[in-house]
Amino acid sequence: MHLKIKKGLDLPLSNPPKGEVQNLERPENIGLDLSSFSNLRLRLLVNENDSVKIGQPLVEDKVVDQRTFISPASGTIKEIIRGDKRSIKTIVIKLDDSESHFDTNPIDFKKASSSDIVQALHKNSLLAHVISRPFCRIPNPGKMPKSIFIKALESAPYLPDVKMQLKGYEKEFQAGLDVLSRITPEKVHLVHKVEDNDFFSQMKNVNIHSAAGPHPIANPSLHIYMIDPITSPTDVVWSLSVNDVITIGMFFTSGKYHIDRIVSVAGSGCMAEKVGFFKTRMGVSLKTLLNNRLISQSSEIISGDPLTGEARDINGFLGFFHTCVSVIKKSETREPFHFFRLGMNKYSATKTYLSGFLKSKKFDFTTNQHGEHRAFVDNSVYEKVMPMRIPTMQLMKAIIVEDFEAAIELGLLEVAPEDFALPSFVCPSKNEMIKIVKEGLKKYSEETGL
Repeated sequence: MHLKIKKGLDLPLSNPPKGEVQNLERPENIGLDLSSFSNLRLRLLVNENDSVKIGQPLVEDKVVDQRTFISPASGTIKEIIRGDKRSIKTIVIKLDDSESHFDTNPIDFKKASSSDIVQALHKNSLLAHVISRPFCRIPNPGKMPKSIFIKALESAPYLPDVKMQLKGYEKEFQAGLDVLSRITPEKVHLVHKVEDNDFFSQMKNVNIHSAAGPHPIANPSLHIYMIDPITSPTDVVWSLSVNDVITIGMFFTSGKYHIDRIVSVAGSGCMAEKVGFFKTRMGVSLKTLLNNRLISQSSEIISGDPLTGEARDINGFLGFFHTCVSVIKKSETREPFHFFRLGMNKYSATKTYLSGFLKSKKFDFTTNQHGEHRAFVDNSVYEKVMPMRIPTMQLMKAIIVEDFEAAIELGLLEVAPEDFALPSFVCPSKNEMIKIVKEGLKKYSEETGL
């Protein structure tokens, strides 16, 4: 299938990453960032000053038996950073001079049943790299997916191309596809850019689809919506990135945990000559990534892309799923009577300013929202950037008042929080739709016990 959309928006952000992939200096510390799993009740399996290996379990879920999160490095536990109510946010590891891998014994997936493969993924902490829809969480090993989707393209700002992540790991990627095809035969779907057809057409044991259009063409929700829609709360669909598939393939072929990453550094808060793509590893410290690259130490540092990433301190670490660090200038200054000006240097998605007609111009975005939260005013604004047939404003209102019966009819089960990054960006009412959808999915799941 060829997926093509016209609705969407590619933000003209200045100072994007450019050039060839560079090798980054070896970091002193690595962090296992668990902020993406803040809804889980985790128990520590290690203490400070303990020695650990790559792939060794560091924490376990108190509720789900045998669900653990494993170490992305070999060294000594330097610090355990906690958040609200003493939740575990990050485990910091000081690297050894020479690293070693934790002993594992992967099964022969070619002879194993689908349920045995899923249990092996679960017991070896690899399901943490899989997102289960419709509730966007770690899969339940007792529920088999009806289909699996692999995102082999990126459209969000600043993210590195997937072929950068794949280079040197083509065999492991194909092995990962082979493993996934054993779980759901003929139901594994890979979506890639039209330009990469020659590269991905060689992949086996997968249904290959091409895609074209503006962001959010890379969002898995859109692929699922167009190829194999979710129609019931009991449907289970898995989605993975290229790195996630490589991680699975490497484990089943060599028993090792994949930690290498290509990470991009970009944004208006970085020096123009210092942005780019860097070969490093999972959980790298932001201090190592951003060393001598910031224009100002007061810039906003984001782990992830500017639309869906998470704010971090310079002493923080790269997020669990992230392959990008964005640096945006901070600004809280209100410009008097700005709406009376031509706005040549101000971006406008709705052509409010003259700049809205300048297609090739790039803009230095800042953290200034240019307004404050107020009531919803215009649904048509959101529909221009939402390629799925989902009435954004009505869905948000249904979630806010917890009318989940109406929310499901309006498309709640078909979306993920990231799908509302663009509607939040263009929202004249400054509504945090990503947060609204995330809390809505969690609340509905808790109420129904699904």
